[in-house]
Order: sequence, then structure tokens, then C-alpha cells
Amino acid sequence: MDTADTMKTASLLEKRTGILYPIMLIAAIALIVLSVVGIATMMGWIPSALSGIDPAAKASCGNCGAVESIRVVEVQGEASDLGAVTGGVLGNQVGRGGGRAAATVIGAGVGAYAGND
Repeated sequence: MDTADTMKTASLLEKRTGILYPIMLIAAIALIVLSVVGIATMMGWIPSALSGIDPAAKASCGNCGAVESIRVVEVQGEASDLGAVTGGVLGNQVGRGGGRAAATVIGAGVGAYAGND
């Protein structure tokens, strides 16, 4: 065996001392610290920004949001040509020849119906 090959093999088998990847170590420590902080926040061990608000203060209004009466109001729909035009344009995109004309007419009809609340 050649001396150069022996040197390469010996250097590959040597244990490396020190930290192999310091950036990975820093990232792992940061991940652990942020996970602990997140868990502590969710468990309530760390006070949140809204912790100083008294929960009873929200319930001070006894009838806030109470429904006192209901009345029915009928509103007539307003006809609009926009639905017919939109339906006709969309219907024109379908088919060829006579099928396209039929789809345009049907699309205009459906659009007019939908546009007439």
C-alpha cells in the first residue's frame, strides 16, 4: 500500500474534536427555547398582553345584544340587465355553431333570472 493512501485512511478514521456544525447547534437550541416559550404561553404560565383585562368587565351590560322585536319587511327585487348580459357572454363561450347560439340564449335567460332577485 502506498504511504499517501495510508495517510488518507488514517485521517478519515480520526475522531474529530470540537463541534461539527455550530450553526446546527445554535438552531437546535433556538428551536428548543422557542418551543418551551410557546408551550408556556399556551399553558398560561406566561401572562399574555390581555391578561390585565378583567373578564367581568365585559359582562357589565346585562341586555347588550338582546333581540327585542322582529318585523318582516318584503323588498321587491330590482331587475338588472347585467345578469342577462353576463349569462349571454358566458353562454357564448360554450359549444360551436348552433350549440353556441343555444348556449348563449340559455345563458342569457339564466343570467336574467339570477339577476332579477
